[in-house]
Amino acid sequence: MRSCLVAAATLVLLATTTGCDDVEAKPKGAVAVGADALSTTQKDALVTVKRAVTSATQASGGTPHQVGDRTNASTCGELYPKRFQTLEVNGSFVVEGAERAAVVADVRDAWLAEGWKPKVGGAEVAGEDDQVSATVPSSSGVELSVRATVLQGTGKAPVNISVSTPCLDLSEEALADLDVQPVDED
Repeated sequence: MRSCLVAAATLVLLATTTGCDDVEAKPKGAVAVGADALSTTQKDALVTVKRAVTSATQASGGTPHQVGDRTNASTCGELYPKRFQTLEVNGSFVVEGAERAAVVADVRDAWLAEGWKPKVGGAEVAGEDDQVSATVPSSSGVELSVRATVLQGTGKAPVNISVSTPCLDLSEEALADLDVQPVDED
């Protein structure tokens, strides 16, 4: 009886592991990127976050706090191989004595002036939208997602801005170039 159980367990193990290396999980919508496109996308993300922060800060009368000077990479999910990465860079500013709704409108207007098509949303309660988002094309062909989240503080409105890519399917060369930089393995 015991040998039958061992044989059955072995059979189940073999059946469940056979072919595991034959199929590789790939995130839906992953964008194939080579080394040159990766470099261009990183540069475009840095330029975009600077434009997003600068234009929104000026439109709202805010004070710049931080603008990222390098992109951060993280895997697209623990189910996927390391070559599937997303890039992100962040920035922020603060508007003293402002209400969230006014700052949201200022950010939207600033990004409209940039030629972007911003959308306002993020509210769980109608009329309390706290996010502005837009999609901006990069010169590499990878679309960049730009998002501003306006927080409400006491007497001020801090604004966090992020620019991120969709999941990228990096070539071996692009992954090697990315490995030169610190990689966040979330």
